[in-house]
Amino acid sequence: MTTTDTPPSPTLLTRDQQRVAARLVYGASNQLIAREVNLAVFTVASHLAAARRKLDRPGSSRAVLTHALLTAREVPPPSTTGPAPEFTEHDRQVIRAIAEHTLNAAIGEAIGVRADDVRAEIDAVVAKAGASNKVHLVGLGHAWNILRGDGDGAVTEHTMVRTCWSSVMNTIASDATVPVSAQDERDGRAMWVYEMRPVVTAAEREVAAALVQDRNLWLSRRGHDAPALHVTAFRDHRTEAVGLYEEDGGDEILVGCLLLHRQPDLWPGTVDAPARALKVSMAHTAPGRTDRAGWLMTLWLADYAARTGVDCVYAEIPDRRTLSGGRESRLLEHLRDLGWRDLGSGRTPDCHRVTRIRLPVAPSPNLAALIHCTVPTVTRHGPEEDSER
Repeated sequence: MTTTDTPPSPTLLTRDQQRVAARLVYGASNQLIAREVNLAVFTVASHLAAARRKLDRPGSSRAVLTHALLTAREVPPPSTTGPAPEFTEHDRQVIRAIAEHTLNAAIGEAIGVRADDVRAEIDAVVAKAGASNKVHLVGLGHAWNILRGDGDGAVTEHTMVRTCWSSVMNTIASDATVPVSAQDERDGRAMWVYEMRPVVTAAEREVAAALVQDRNLWLSRRGHDAPALHVTAFRDHRTEAVGLYEEDGGDEILVGCLLLHRQPDLWPGTVDAPARALKVSMAHTAPGRTDRAGWLMTLWLADYAARTGVDCVYAEIPDRRTLSGGRESRLLEHLRDLGWRDLGSGRTPDCHRVTRIRLPVAPSPNLAALIHCTVPTVTRHGPEEDSER
């Protein structure tokens, strides 16, 4: 290296995260990126979620994330086939607004149009640029020097956050405790092996939906039902979704997710039906992590239910008792091993046959050393709480 060479700046992203990000700036979808880099869709979504955290852009759009990545020089801009088109100053304002704002209302305010008209404004500039979508447009904006790192909304104006958990266990025991000395401290807060927390922002919900999508693909390849409705449910901000996150090489990875129902309507005449129950639905684990993630979520549910003052946790699973040795039979056997009690089968109001199961409450004071819980004991309402996280 000569004396005039500039050494490369240290990167925040891991190599795999950069591989994913390098394709994002071309406007590629998670599904396309997954095929190109040979990763699962939910892993791609997890890498993008990690990039948002590290670049201090939680809950941002893909276009805003692309701007942050290119401003921080984490990845190169997309290639171009020629010079920039003859953009008007308004066109340039549209590109800058897309790069700096997530919501259409904010974009509209920045360019002086109504939120309802933002889509048409964006589509017009995307077409003029020959871009595949608005994410690619932001990437081209950097390639053509329309967007510069020293402009408004530059990443250098924000704190770069690197989430790094300390891996303190290779194997987990049900009565495990973690010595304080083995926990990493950041700003006075202990770093945990696992964390159970609400899935709130649009970016977090997209990661959860991708996990469910990958799980459904895994099931369908084995000839089992894979309801697409579950993917939609995790994208719906009206549902109370929670996720189990695991430290993985300095990043946190979503390994399981489920929906909570705090005031469920239990069937009349349900065997041993308690007066108060916490209902769980649509529980999914990442392929390859089912046993540990399912066990950890069960431990957490039993402890969390005890702390919220309910009598038990209630759930329903598809009933396939006639298929001896089938997946559902093995699932029910596995759930019994985890402590769930079989309450018998029946039909839901929409005539689906299910097996009802119940998990007794079981307070576990030592569990907090293993699973850090930020799920509140009261229902969260809507995405307005995003700013608190």
